[in-house]
Amino acid sequence: MSIYDGNGVKRFPVLIHNGQVINLAGVYYSSGTTIEPVWIKPVVDGGGSGADQVTLYPSLVEVTGAGTDWNDTQNAIGDSLGTIAKCNMNSSATSKELRLTGLSAGVPGNVTITGIQVTLDIAPDYTGDDAQGEKVMLLVAGNIVGINKTSNTQTLATGNKGNITASSFGGDSDLWGSVLTPAIVNAADFGVLIQLKAVTGYGWTQFQRCTVVVHYAV
Repeated sequence: MSIYDGNGVKRFPVLIHNGQVINLAGVYYSSGTTIEPVWIKPVVDGGGSGADQVTLYPSLVEVTGAGTDWNDTQNAIGDSLGTIAKCNMNSSATSKELRLTGLSAGVPGNVTITGIQVTLDIAPDYTGDDAQGEKVMLLVAGNIVGINKTSNTQTLATGNKGNITASSFGGDSDLWGSVLTPAIVNAADFGVLIQLKAVTGYGWTQFQRCTVVVHYAV
């Protein structure tokens, strides 16, 4: 059984006996002098029921569609701020589509996918060059599916050069208008499609990171 505290953190009940903490698996830890119920946070949850999540970063990138091309697209993958893929759009122009896949979710096959959250870290590449979202959508088997989570009214990059805006889409109970299974999110061709549009100036934009959180119920 998995139990959650008021902060949503999964906990296990334990007892302190003769100066040792005894958890439900019979593993002992040194602490305390009396018998009383306490809580410990597990490093690994070996099973149980409740909500879980896994945080992922793309390992594959592809550029498709019409629009302004991207430079240094390999910098759009992985968990790193400061490595930059750039798109130098003219005013009111759109970028080509960035298709970010290769998430390698590793979600257990017997769970229910409950939601997807995507966070994009984007910054102007020149002060005063703002960019908005044209498309933020899921890719299933390499195809665009479900709901577009942004529009050209939502600013994703603004302010001074290099000023990162972290924009989040979806959530723990949001499937983006799609039916998702463990097999789908574990596939190499599951991912996110992003397209931007210049708002002011020339829309020169730095794309720094895409974070995908897969939420599931055990």
